[in-house]
Amino acid sequence: MLIGGQRVRKQMRARRGALRGIGLGAGRSVPTPGSSISLSGVWAVGGYGSSGSSFTALNEVLHWNGRTWSLASSPDPDGTGPGAGNFLSDVICTSTANCWAVGNYGSIRGSGVILNEALHWNGRTWSQAPTPNPAGTSSGALNFLRGVRCASPASCWAVGRDAPAGQSDRNQALRWNGTSWSVG
Repeated sequence: MLIGGQRVRKQMRARRGALRGIGLGAGRSVPTPGSSISLSGVWAVGGYGSSGSSFTALNEVLHWNGRTWSLASSPDPDGTGPGAGNFLSDVICTSTANCWAVGNYGSIRGSGVILNEALHWNGRTWSQAPTPNPAGTSSGALNFLRGVRCASPASCWAVGRDAPAGQSDRNQALRWNGTSWSVG
């Protein structure tokens, strides 16, 4: 994908984390290969951290202002200490003041539970929004959001997988109605 030209790709490769989703501001379209347009208000999400016995994964949210990428402050619901597990998978924007990023947090090693994560951008800050966890929140439950799309600020869907403790995984879909997330 070409976003804003060669310089953007070089800057993205230089980042330390694994970027997964790229969201464009309202009214923006993904440029076609070879186009010369310059975008601003682009968000990219993923995660970064350390491996080994003190594995730590933190959310990574980057913002493109039309010239450079910058690291934006974002919540890490599982904390930032050793063993923390936070990871964002996708991001979508309906305007410059309304974006959603989804993923998961938690640890198989620590609490033994992985929970859904939804972060909202209000034009100034990212904050965590409460989400249902269809597989539950007891030890061994796995909840993963992998994608998010919005038709409007009050109509979004987040999809992924979940697995109650000791059971096979299954599809999950959550719906944003403008006020709260619910199982779809």
